[in-house]
Amino acid sequence: MDFVAAGASHQGAAVMRRLDLLLGLLLASFLACSPPPCLEGFLRDSAGNCVKAADSKDTGSDSGDQQDTTEDQQVSTEDLDQLTPFLTSAVGWVETEVPAELITTDDSSYGNTLVRQVLDEGSQTVGYARRIFTPVACVSGVCDAVIFVLVYDAAFQALGVYHSPTESFPLMKYWEDLYLVFSEEDMLLVNAVVQNRPDVLLTVSGEGDLVEGLHSTAPTLEVYQDVVVRGAVFTVWVIVVFAEETEALLSDMFEGVR
Repeated sequence: MDFVAAGASHQGAAVMRRLDLLLGLLLASFLACSPPPCLEGFLRDSAGNCVKAADSKDTGSDSGDQQDTTEDQQVSTEDLDQLTPFLTSAVGWVETEVPAELITTDDSSYGNTLVRQVLDEGSQTVGYARRIFTPVACVSGVCDAVIFVLVYDAAFQALGVYHSPTESFPLMKYWEDLYLVFSEEDMLLVNAVVQNRPDVLLTVSGEGDLVEGLHSTAPTLEVYQDVVVRGAVFTVWVIVVFAEETEALLSDMFEGVR
């Protein structure tokens, strides 16, 4: 019996040694296949290389705030000469897609689906801009689209409007039988109207409320003559409507990331 017990004990010890050896081999294999940990401040990418980790930011997830991702985007300097009269510290801008739930059907159809965050040298948002396109309209046989860019400060207050020199269809007026580009004086008036947005224009329900008659060259009603460019009442009204809409849009999009 002692011989049998001793044999059994010997076999048990041998089995344990084999298990220890197997576990050792498995651990060695795992360590050989697993790369050493990255240094502090680095993370391993999908290729197995250690790369510097991006600086972490507070995303505002507790309050539902939108994360500012401007540092990851390509900064454009297009129209910078037109932006700096309104935003003197601007050095460029990045574009942000307007959330689908905030876009009207018309804006989606016309491509008015982007907002520009205007940045300073420190990549801080100093204002916003939004390019607007509206369909072609015809006046006295001349057909043009209305294209303009609205500019806002960082608090979403409208500063003015401009037409990009890289775009077709400059802002036009039909006055005294001539079809003319907006003058500097016209633009000063439009900028003042965009900033103040008179109630008399905001209560207009349609183009027919603005003129005496039904044809495209009908005279502007007297009540609107001091707040529009003469010969371009429809264009100015459209700009004011979009200025009001865009102010609310910017607030909905960026209130949490100012």
